[in-house]
Amino acid sequence: MATIVNGERIEDQAIQGEAMRLQQAGAGPDAPEIAERHMIDQVLMRQEAMRRAYTVSPAEVEQGLHKLFVENGGKEAFMQRHHLTEADEPRLREHVVTSRRVEKLVDDTCADVATPSDEAVRAHFDEHVEEFVKPLRVRASHIVKRPASEDDQETFAAMCEARERLQAGEDFPTLAEEYSDCSSEPGGDLGYFAKGQMVPGFETVAFSMKPGEVSPVFVTQFGMHVMKVFEREDPRALEFAEVEKELGRRLHEEARDAVFTEYLEQLRTKAKIEKISEDEPAKKQGKKGKKKGGK
Repeated sequence: MATIVNGERIEDQAIQGEAMRLQQAGAGPDAPEIAERHMIDQVLMRQEAMRRAYTVSPAEVEQGLHKLFVENGGKEAFMQRHHLTEADEPRLREHVVTSRRVEKLVDDTCADVATPSDEAVRAHFDEHVEEFVKPLRVRASHIVKRPASEDDQETFAAMCEARERLQAGEDFPTLAEEYSDCSSEPGGDLGYFAKGQMVPGFETVAFSMKPGEVSPVFVTQFGMHVMKVFEREDPRALEFAEVEKELGRRLHEEARDAVFTEYLEQLRTKAKIEKISEDEPAKKQGKKGKKKGGK
């Protein structure tokens, strides 16, 4: 099956791929439905942004590329992670142009959404004060190795050796560089994190430890770990001054989201959205697309 949105085709396998990504992020059994809606909305936004013929300057493209690379650990890391070469850069630039046009569509649609007043932000805080709590957090570092098999005694022995050296007081970053298979966290440093940010098995160990403790060797889906907790912050109620700016920004974004969601519903209502099979109807649709593109 495929989905046709105003003549533009979305392959079913693309929707399935998005559904898998959402399931991994915890979307649950509704992931396929959410994925389909999300991809249809992306097409509708792109089509409307194209219809409005927003211009994107070369400077905006460069800024967008720079932001994309910075948010993904630099250009080299981004290109390697997505298996891209310099030959793919024109395609990346097109992606930036499309994204910038959609941003302009959102900004235009939400132009009349006012920033919440100081009084409104304070009132929201007072009405939901129980929500503004800084959660329990720990600051930890870990060493991780990926075993070759479920019964990889060599990797287990190496992790036990690393643990013994940590307990003897050796420098954690130095040992992480020597033993760990993970290069995305220099020195194994995970910084501060709260519950819900790591996989459950990892969190169970992390939040059961006291500052200064070194964990036993334990296993998650990412491999064998040894962890050391350096600091532990107990939960506490936040003061209004600590959240005022972020809360104001969040309330403004929520108001913009509500307006744009309503606008997307209008686009959906006007759109021609249909399901087709992979045989004859798909071929007919493809012919129509070619004819349209040749105008």
